Amino acid sequence: MGFDSVIASGIALMVLMVVSYALFSGFTASMDGMTSTLKDVMNVKNDQLKTQISVEYDYVSLNNNTFTMTLHNTGDTKIVNITKMEMFITLSNRTDNKTRTYWIPYSNDINATQPSWTMVNITPDIINPRVWDPGEAMVCQVSLPERPETGIVGWLMITVPNGMTTSGYIPVVNEGKEETQT
Repeated sequence: MGFDSVIASGIALMVLMVVSYALFSGFTASMDGMTSTLKDVMNVKNDQLKTQISVEYDYVSLNNNTFTMTLHNTGDTKIVNITKMEMFITLSNRTDNKTRTYWIPYSNDINATQPSWTMVNITPDIINPRVWDPGEAMVCQVSLPERPETGIVGWLMITVPNGMTTSGYIPVVNEGKEETQT
């Protein structure tokens, strides 16, 4: 009888070792997955921290409701997929005293019926054509369905694909001529 308990104890010990190994392997795989996810999150946050853009507002063309502005990539991150950038513009109308906010998606062909924006050009675009690299300027046109009033101040917010956002006030001026605001 003593030998049966030794065999049972040996089998129980082997089962315990197999279960322990399985648990340890699962725990190790979980930790590897979690570490990999944390590294990915840190890389995204690092890209966001190195991303900076600034806006130079040029003019509003009153003929076709089109803003033209220049964006500068002043950070250390290149923006690969420009079509994934989004803009929001808020404008106040003095005539009816209403504020309108437009979500403006990218479009290759802008028109005056739907809010949209397109890239006109990137300068200098020598390295990585059609990619907005650090140090490059991108000229954009933004079309709105109604003409903004000259002399008002609007709010522009731009979001790039990695989640970084910039915003600021934009004065609505006529054909690049500064007008006094009332």
